[in-house]
Amino acid sequence: MQALQHRMVKVLPLLAEIDDLLSARSLNGTERRSPLARRVGAWLELPDAEGLAGADALLADLDAEIDRLETGAAGWDDLLQLRLARRLRNLVEVWLDCRVLRSDIATGETHQLRHVLSASYRGTPSGHTDFGMALRCALALVAVILLTCTFWIYSGWSYGVGAVQISSILCTVLAMMDNPTPALKKIFPLMLLAFGLALLYQFAILPMIDGFLPLAAALGLLLLPCGVLLSTPGTWFTGFQIGVNFIYMMTFSNQVHMNFSPFVGAGIASFIGVAAAGIAMATVRAVSAEQSAGRLLHAGWDVVIDVARGVRRADPDLMTARMLDRSSRVT
Repeated sequence: MQALQHRMVKVLPLLAEIDDLLSARSLNGTERRSPLARRVGAWLELPDAEGLAGADALLADLDAEIDRLETGAAGWDDLLQLRLARRLRNLVEVWLDCRVLRSDIATGETHQLRHVLSASYRGTPSGHTDFGMALRCALALVAVILLTCTFWIYSGWSYGVGAVQISSILCTVLAMMDNPTPALKKIFPLMLLAFGLALLYQFAILPMIDGFLPLAAALGLLLLPCGVLLSTPGTWFTGFQIGVNFIYMMTFSNQVHMNFSPFVGAGIASFIGVAAAGIAMATVRAVSAEQSAGRLLHAGWDVVIDVARGVRRADPDLMTARMLDRSSRVT
């Protein structure tokens, strides 16, 4: 799977360059799609079995075309055609590797290619790392812990520890977002709903239960729909917040506790933690989408400049993975 990921990373830049070369040919008055490009396109659409069978013949024809153009290139259009033929061959090689690896995964067979690529790619493709934003996330986490711990200690409120837990968890979980404030605003009503459900279960439903099967059935009425929401990308956040906060607020033990004050105190501490996380993230961590895009673009430009100057000698596969990761974050 890791080798397949590494090979698939190369597909997108190859397609982008091939499209640029075809556009350049059309600007020179040449037909946009050459016969070789049409043949490669038809080969890509073949089923895996037929594609694997016809790959050698296609690669041989591409090699012959490359040799012909290398010896007889006489103008700009020939150079474009040569570059296009080379990139089409690279695309066929990469896609052939992807098909072989996919076939191995599906059928359980073993090809030498898998061992070669597995020896070369022992880790997942490395993505973009923004140390500046990581520092801001750490500062926001430190700030919220200091804020909530100060409130907990000087207030002498025993349930203040819940504010420390919730605020630190939220600052960690939402650290990847450019601006976590909108997400925190969505969390507050969902947590209020989870608190109401936990209150209903704790003081109305659980006292009537006297066995494991009734307990599982009662909890399933709520947690199974939360699991359904979690499985859908559009509603996973709602299911996650309701399910996790409900379980956190219930504080299950061997016996049902009917103490109302501790239950409400822990719930209030959780809401204070959400508010503290919102303050810390809005003041220290939040950045606009434009700022994040600018940081990603400048990081990519810095790598290009270093490579052009010869300062950086990075692995091409690693660089491709990181540049694609930056591009996907910008878009």
